Amino acid sequence: RLGKVAKESNYHVEGDSFVYTIRNFSKVGESRIVSPPFMIQGFAWVLVIYPRGTGDGKDNSVSAFLAVHDMASLGPEWQRLVDFSLAVVNQLYSDKTLEHTVAGQ
Repeated sequence: RLGKVAKESNYHVEGDSFVYTIRNFSKVGESRIVSPPFMIQGFAWVLVIYPRGTGDGKDNSVSAFLAVHDMASLGPEWQRLVDFSLAVVNQLYSDKTLEHTVAGQ
């Protein structure tokens, strides 16, 4: 199991974009959150979010990852080259909004 879905969250898919909103993010108590599965380009994906960071960023950042929803059903040889962007939008201070683009597998 990847993690819990945030209690105060909602999501929607717009074409090839997935928008996941977590209200009161600064008050989230879970160490790991997983989005509901969403379909893009024929595959089910999830976002895995560590509100307090993980690895080198633990306790001083937010860590977020794109993951395949059910890797076990796809087999060990399955892989896809994906380009994606993750944005953390600060609704109070727009100058604090962060976006990161990734190209790779």
